[in-house]
Amino acid sequence: MKKVITLILALSLMFSMLIIADAGVADASVAKASAAQKTNGELLFDLGIIKGSNGDLNESGLLTRAEMITILNRLNERNGDEPFVSPQAPTFSDVPKTHWAFVEVEKAYKNSITKGIGDGRFGVDDKVSYQQAVTFLVRVLKYDIDYDQALDTGKELGIALKSGKDKGEELLRSDIFELMTKALTTKVNNSNEKLISLIPTISPAAAETFFSYLAGNPKKSDTTELSEIYKFTASEDEYNGADADMKRASKLEHLYGVEIEKLAELFVGKNTKVEFHELYNSLELEEAIGFYYNWADYTNSADDGEWGEIGSTSVQINPDGSMQAFVAASEGQGFFSAKNPRVLKFEPIVIEGKDITPYYVVMDEETHDESIKHFIMFMLVDKDGIYKVACIGGYGDGTYVREE
Repeated sequence: MKKVITLILALSLMFSMLIIADAGVADASVAKASAAQKTNGELLFDLGIIKGSNGDLNESGLLTRAEMITILNRLNERNGDEPFVSPQAPTFSDVPKTHWAFVEVEKAYKNSITKGIGDGRFGVDDKVSYQQAVTFLVRVLKYDIDYDQALDTGKELGIALKSGKDKGEELLRSDIFELMTKALTTKVNNSNEKLISLIPTISPAAAETFFSYLAGNPKKSDTTELSEIYKFTASEDEYNGADADMKRASKLEHLYGVEIEKLAELFVGKNTKVEFHELYNSLELEEAIGFYYNWADYTNSADDGEWGEIGSTSVQINPDGSMQAFVAASEGQGFFSAKNPRVLKFEPIVIEGKDITPYYVVMDEETHDESIKHFIMFMLVDKDGIYKVACIGGYGDGTYVREE
């Protein structure tokens, strides 16, 4: 049975030291480091700047101008920004109000990141050229430049491709990610602050680790950085045969995985390591934390062969932090237990009209061969208790949602 996604292997040693290690990133120009070989795209993914598609960063592909502007708006976020209100009439004829990127393009126009391509058009589906990419990034750094100045200014600031490109050449996503990574290390105009330190969604711990890898000195930190946690990717619905049970297991595994992925993506921003009793006491319980979740698992591999399983897991976490869970599945029933909870508390957020406090919980699960794996919970708590939980590990990955 599938136990836990691949990030658990990395977390095993880290959590034994009661920390979550900072994500590694390579030198910005060649995107490699001795301890952890990561591309610039993976670095930006770790920082939450780019999201990819189901974990695929497609670094050999191309970006449209609309897609790049959407990413650049994240680089341009600042604490205290006034809420953006989109105009009644579109600024650009090729980005009507019904277009998915309407708000993003209008926001970038208002913030002077883009002026369009002329004739009242933005060029929404055009691919991004070298000169355009540098122009956008230099303007994110608050330099008021004309389009024909961009490459010279970018070169002076260090925002240039090591490999070199013609100014009108369409860039690969990997090229754009390289430029973005360099922009993050550049001081904003009229400021002594580098861009990365001004983006509210990037913690100081993440920025510190980012710079340590750029210096070729990747290190672990005793601060809390959760970049590895965000990488849960829903399994694809892969079964194409005629077996109804296999088909259902494959489909459900994908659907449950999508829900986990959505919930895990909420865990961003500032967080603090807290004791389990703080989480427990916040729920105002007299006995145990309890919830159940449904899950499914479809496998087709050389090691395991092809099979599908569907089940549900009932979880009980006791006041002392120990956990017992009962599993009922199509392959049989069973129990598992876990202990030694480590808890991170995130800043409150509003979800679906509810004031929510997110908690990230990792517990040690002892397996039948006495090795240790991990049971992970992305837990959302409101004034009435546990609202949602995404569980990873043990017997099945799934989500719980409280019945209202």
